Amino acid sequence: MAPAIKELERAIVGRQFQHGGHEVLRWCFDNIQVETDRADNRQFSKGKARERIDGAVACALPYRWRCTVRAWAARFMTSTCPTKPSSCER
Repeated sequence: MAPAIKELERAIVGRQFQHGGHEVLRWCFDNIQVETDRADNRQFSKGKARERIDGAVACALPYRWRCTVRAWAARFMTSTCPTKPSSCER
């Protein structure tokens, strides 16, 4: 999930992620704590909170799928392809 969380973070910071002011989703994002390991991988955590983070995790899932597809495509793309996916690299 680390590449997906990085992509989601880029979308949020770049104002590409829009949730339409959804109150429950905002609440879920307020409840997450992002933990980083030694390899600079990030993951969502509830920390010591007992509140829900499911909505935030659900928002990261499409980014995970996109990262998986890009990584797969990068392996099988030919050298004649003008652009190669650069984001979501592990």
